[in-house]
Amino acid sequence: GDEDSLTRTGSEFGEGVTGANTVTNTTISNSTFVGVMIRRGTQIIGTSATAGPQSNAIYSNTMFGIVVKPGAVRTTTIRGNYLGTQSPATKLLPNIKGNISVSPVKAKWVPNVDTNIDASGNVHGLPKAPVSGGGTGTGTGGKVRRPGIFPRA
Repeated sequence: GDEDSLTRTGSEFGEGVTGANTVTNTTISNSTFVGVMIRRGTQIIGTSATAGPQSNAIYSNTMFGIVVKPGAVRTTTIRGNYLGTQSPATKLLPNIKGNISVSPVKAKWVPNVDTNIDASGNVHGLPKAPVSGGGTGTGTGGKVRRPGIFPRA
């Protein structure tokens, strides 16, 4: 409900998580909504600066992998996770709308276009569909969004 500061809606979790929380070594996938909803409070999703054996894998969710509501943007840490993929990041398992939804956009969670790793050490899965701008050169195409961070829906 609205009192919750963190709602994990993935296949292994129910609602009711409140206060300050750290989520590590967890798979959150196949949700019919959002993998992790962060409303407020101090929330840490992942503990390492790079993805590794103790990393979370947040993938194959119908909406976003992680949604950070405006009241939690300054107090949320998302680092060292597999987003839209799982270890070892060789398979595309997209969160359909994107990996992280937050407004305003945080540069530290935007993946590098060459490595798909962001400044917080999160490994982002590849785009759901081929990326093409049409004609010559490359781009994001008409309706294909890159994975990663988008303004809050």
